[in-house]
Formats: sequence, structure tokens, C-alpha cells
Amino acid sequence: MHYQTVRPVVNWVTIRHLDANDNLMSEQRFTNNRTDMGALWETNLLHGTQVLTGSAVFIALTGSLFTPTGTVTALLGEIATFGFSRVHGTRQNYVAPTAINGTCTVDIYHQFMHTGTGTSVGIGMAALFTLSAVGTLYALATFTQGPATLALGEKLDVTWTVSG
Repeated sequence: MHYQTVRPVVNWVTIRHLDANDNLMSEQRFTNNRTDMGALWETNLLHGTQVLTGSAVFIALTGSLFTPTGTVTALLGEIATFGFSRVHGTRQNYVAPTAINGTCTVDIYHQFMHTGTGTSVGIGMAALFTLSAVGTLYALATFTQGPATLALGEKLDVTWTVSG
């Protein structure tokens, strides 16, 4: 499964020149110029290579379909058995921007394998969280072709491509 989340790459910068009495003398507003190293820092912060508090790299799965609120810390019916528990994804394939304010991408990947009993497991949503338990829900995707039903020994690849 492949899902993409997009973050804005252009922010506004406001520069104000004030005199000694705090009277506005001039003001300029323009877009910032994020560099390639700024993009790498942002990616390291949001999707770091280490297990850091606040890094959105933990992949969770559920068979329940629902619309989350802004305070969701776990998926409704989040699967915690049979090899489908929330896991730290592997960060890979970082592509730096090629120009000022350019887009960078990074993949967060994990291969899940049904290791339980003979019971089939239906999975219909995947999510990225900031912690291995609870945490902030960073992104959520519903499988558009319907739930994947995995039998014992079957695998599910999840690759989350994040652009910024």
C-alpha cells in the first residue's frame, strides 16, 4: 500500500522596521527560502531515524473504518495481535530538494506478516503516529480498494511517502 501526505513548503516571513518609539517605518512580507539542509532538518525532526518523542514514524493498522477527531491517540479497533501491532517504521529513500523551497520526500516503511493463528485478519486503514502507544495521529489513510484480508503467513507492505 502506498499513501502520501503533503506538508506546505512555503511560509511567510514578515520583517518590520520600527523606530525607537515603536512606530512602524517599513514592513516587508515575502516567502521564506527553505534550503536543502532546512528540509533535511525538518524531515529528521518529523520522521527521524531514531525513536524520538514526536517523530511520526509509528505505523498502526485497523480493520475498523472511522473518521477521527483531532484528539485521536489510537485507531478504533487498532490491531495489536498476530504480527499487526503498531511498529516503528523504517525511514528510507530520502530525496533532498533540488532548489530553494523545493520539495523533499521520505518513505516510512514496514512489512507486516500475519503470524497468528489460522484466523484471517481484515485491515482497512493505516496511520502514522508519534509514539509506539497512544501519541499524536499524524496521518491516516483508508484503503480505497477495500480492506486487505490476510491469512496466516501473508504479508502487507506499508510505504508512507511524505512530501514537504
